[in-house]
Amino acid sequence: MKRKALIAAVGIAGLAATPAFAATTAAKSTQLSERVAHTSVKAGTKDGVSGTLRSGGTGLSGQRVMLERRSGGSRMFTTVSTHTTGRNGGVSFTVTVPKGRTAYELVYPGDRTYKASHSNIVTVTAR
Repeated sequence: MKRKALIAAVGIAGLAATPAFAATTAAKSTQLSERVAHTSVKAGTKDGVSGTLRSGGTGLSGQRVMLERRSGGSRMFTTVSTHTTGRNGGVSFTVTVPKGRTAYELVYPGDRTYKASHSNIVTVTAR
């Protein structure tokens, strides 16, 4: 009786270690586009920054996307706001543009299902 239990335990352990039972689902790649309503505005004016999060051409809804900004002589982007994508993967933000050149980037941090991605960088000049 002990021998049968040992054989059964080894058999189950062997099945769990086979590729068919291993977690082989890799996170899917994503693409994040970005655009601004205006590339040149008066300082202090509101502008729109929007984008679309996709995977394999399909918009991803219900995903958190961060808007990051770099202005002045800064080398680092800082998170300004976080929104959730809509039905077709779209997301939009309203920003008040400071004087000078300001770069904006959208960032998707990823999760177990989808890989992280960054958008292109768009620049708005305020005079």
